[in-house]
Amino acid sequence: MEKRTAVVLGLGEIGQPIYKMLAEAYGTDEVRGWDSGFHPPPSLGISRAMDEQTFNFMHICYPQLPGFIESVKEYNAQYEPEHIIVHSTVSPGILEALQGALRFIDAQGALIHYSPVRGNLRDGMFKALFHYTKYIGSAYHREGASLSVMLSARLKEAGSHLEGAGFTVKQVNGIEGLVWAKLLDLAWYGLNIAFYQELERITGDNFYEIVKDFITSTPIESNGKARRELFYGGFIGGHCVTQAIEKILADREVPMLRAVLDSNLKRAVELAYDEKPTHHP
Repeated sequence: MEKRTAVVLGLGEIGQPIYKMLAEAYGTDEVRGWDSGFHPPPSLGISRAMDEQTFNFMHICYPQLPGFIESVKEYNAQYEPEHIIVHSTVSPGILEALQGALRFIDAQGALIHYSPVRGNLRDGMFKALFHYTKYIGSAYHREGASLSVMLSARLKEAGSHLEGAGFTVKQVNGIEGLVWAKLLDLAWYGLNIAFYQELERITGDNFYEIVKDFITSTPIESNGKARRELFYGGFIGGHCVTQAIEKILADREVPMLRAVLDSNLKRAVELAYDEKPTHHP
């Protein structure tokens, strides 16, 4: 049976807009979707992947949970892709371990690529996928090896596949830098929110506006040389920022990031008991 173009596994906040972009570009017969815990209603227009179908590209859009490597291995055996593109936020080292588990030998078998997603639900993930550059790198990388030309060609195939769906693509060597870029980008955002959680604890309603006015005047009066940005010191919810920090802390201890989680837990208690007001910038 001839392989179809792509299957999207995981049809949540990331998977649905990625499926939509791929399906609009390549057609709903060529692009299928599957989610073990979610059966999309007909109104979403998602063509369901069938057991007997195989695909050239397999897109992983579900979270890294226990058993992640085994689940990808099972899907790989089922759909027999040439390329596996992981869009989910992942821990350092897990994709290299996954590539090793798939036994990619002499450029035969599925090649793992990593292409992290940026954006937020408030602005719309579909819009964000068009707006942000989609970085992509491959887990299997050998400098100067005889396979390097073939591996570069495989990475280019994956990049062209995304470009064909409307993504703005930038290819990079390896995936370690991309994994850390995604985690540290989210951690930076969480660190700023945690700072403003503490700022609001210190100021309360007594002199918050004075502090806010002082901070916001700094970049203006320094002609942009001293940059400041106001954040909202509310609870860090969702399943991106704190989870990224937890992945970093599982790899290495970073006290300032540990403090972010502690501050956020404290904020949850404060909001539950309405002990501290929160302010919008």
